[in-house]
Amino acid sequence: MRPVYLAGVAAMFCAMQAMSLRADDPSSVWEAAFPIATAPTHVHFHARYLDGRGAPHTLEVWRDGEQRLKRKSDAAIDLYAEQKAGGEIDFHIVDHLRGIVLRANRAALYRVGHFSGWLGLAHVLDVPHGAYTVAALAAPPEMKSGGRCHWYRLEVTVPARKVSDVCWSATWGLPVEIKAVDANRTTATVQFSVDAVEVFQPPDDLFAFQNDKFVIIDARSPDDLSD
Repeated sequence: MRPVYLAGVAAMFCAMQAMSLRADDPSSVWEAAFPIATAPTHVHFHARYLDGRGAPHTLEVWRDGEQRLKRKSDAAIDLYAEQKAGGEIDFHIVDHLRGIVLRANRAALYRVGHFSGWLGLAHVLDVPHGAYTVAALAAPPEMKSGGRCHWYRLEVTVPARKVSDVCWSATWGLPVEIKAVDANRTTATVQFSVDAVEVFQPPDDLFAFQNDKFVIIDARSPDDLSD
């Protein structure tokens, strides 16, 4: 794989990233706080988030169970993802500003430091790669624009300490709101919030990547090619 392609994968995937996508397998503690099992198969939502530099972005996601996904960020980047048998994920990342499409998989993203799990892509919040704790907060359930949610404190201790308050909706399998808590635990900044969420019936072509004008760059190495 040529280095320029790897750099393109890294830059474009960062543009799509709403939360950390590094992940381990979910634990029973995680699944109890952030369940997804009862969420509808077809979920469509609009959200806003802040990137690592504090710049605001918009996000729109269409989720087809645990198989197919489309994410649109700022009307500039589209990500199509399809989870294959065995857990491999096939990506098409469309950069409308550059006029290119990157074909990638998890192996390609891992090479540039972005190990993407399906949980983070489809349900926004992913299991931290390092040590963490999850605790229910005393705050009562809230009714927000994304629906009813329950508050939990997620504290990551490794590799770096990070504290977030998450209002999770078991109905949608999504965080309705995520707040970053400062080191003194006195101030919380909203990092992610859902504006609207609904069940939808996907049209046949929604998750089918179609290209008639952009240059396609295959960022997978020859050993990764499956078709």
